[in-house]
Amino acid sequence: MKKHLASHNQSYTHTLRNFIVLVLIGMGPARMCLAETKKKVPTESDIKVVCIYNLLKYTDFCEEKSNKEDSTDMLIGVVGNDPYGEAWKRIRGKEVGGQKIIIKHFDAYPDAKNTEKTEALAKELRKCQGLFVSESEKENFKNIIATVKNESVLTISESENFLEQGGIVNFVMGDKKVQFEINLDAARDARLKIKSQVLKLAQRVIQTKKK
Repeated sequence: MKKHLASHNQSYTHTLRNFIVLVLIGMGPARMCLAETKKKVPTESDIKVVCIYNLLKYTDFCEEKSNKEDSTDMLIGVVGNDPYGEAWKRIRGKEVGGQKIIIKHFDAYPDAKNTEKTEALAKELRKCQGLFVSESEKENFKNIIATVKNESVLTISESENFLEQGGIVNFVMGDKKVQFEINLDAARDARLKIKSQVLKLAQRVIQTKKK
């Protein structure tokens, strides 16, 4: 019993420490989250959603995307099964650079033979600033990434080999903590500039191309 309790407390400490670090280093929206941490320990989904908020906050988008007259919203798309569910409420309606965050869910990527549906979905995905691609879409990673490659969209997932297929950010677990890795080459191809504060925190950065 004591051993089980110690293990539980250690897991609690790791999770809470991970969340607090995000806040203390200026990478976490403290006002948004501290009230919640007093009530309960943030879940893994909570932490990942807050990370997405900060990744968007510390990313510069191409001029066309960030300076549109109608860009009062910052759209985060979710393709496929949503693993975060209610955790999105942590950031929904918050602002990044004066833009209010909107979360929009999309169905699974359609069969490539269905060109009408594929083109309709592609049009919507290109409007996003952030795009979370569920692991349920693993077979479609390449197609989805290719669809938004030149559209200044920050693609995010939590699946093995996502970066190798052209994704930009991937969540991983290390030492019982939520961590992330970044494909800097893909970010530059997408005309995104991820700030150094974020790159220093990444567990792994892929960079094979010269600036």
